[in-house]
Amino acid sequence: MAIFRLQNLYLGSILILLTSCAIPIKYKLAEQRRILSSDVQPMVSSEIAMLYKTQIFLFNKYYTGLLLHKQTDSATSHLAFVTEVGMKMFDIEIKKDSLKTAYCFEPMNTPKITNLLESDMGTILLYPLLNKTAKIYVNRKQGNMLYVTHKKGKKYFYYTQANSPRIAKTLVRGKIFTKQKTVYKYGADNLPESVSLKHKGLLRLKIKLNRIVTQKTND
Repeated sequence: MAIFRLQNLYLGSILILLTSCAIPIKYKLAEQRRILSSDVQPMVSSEIAMLYKTQIFLFNKYYTGLLLHKQTDSATSHLAFVTEVGMKMFDIEIKKDSLKTAYCFEPMNTPKITNLLESDMGTILLYPLLNKTAKIYVNRKQGNMLYVTHKKGKKYFYYTQANSPRIAKTLVRGKIFTKQKTVYKYGADNLPESVSLKHKGLLRLKIKLNRIVTQKTND
């Protein structure tokens, strides 16, 4: 009897893992094409500087401060995190859809951490989706869409809000497990009011963003 229960538990676990990586049954494949900024609401704009009150949980430590995204020239923007006492923790340079760490606080300045920050920040900003070829699934009953892309052995699932181009949720999955989940909430101006990210794995990372300021970059 004990062996039978263990077998059922094992089979059930395998079934959960397999179904968790599948497309929800209520979504039907509509087409496959390149996704443009006219298809989904971009998270950042070259014309707007955005400032977020930020909490980052990494290596069992909390860092609180401000995260600023600002366009610095026609082809480049920067994403910089500064603690409440004014210490810069990291500065990520963004050119087109490529993110590269320009600076990282020394205790955090390892390839694993900088790669994690670049990857997760890129996912938040929709770079694995915008200007990439994606499969588009439609939930006609609820009026929302699901975009699915692939990159370096990972699947990226971007769910829109009902009858809206705004992204409501993002899942990043490896071959078996869900590695990352991001949830978005928007303000009346259709810009992201808050973002919450949770990354599972050996390097666990949590990021919470709450918008403080939205300002024209030429002001």
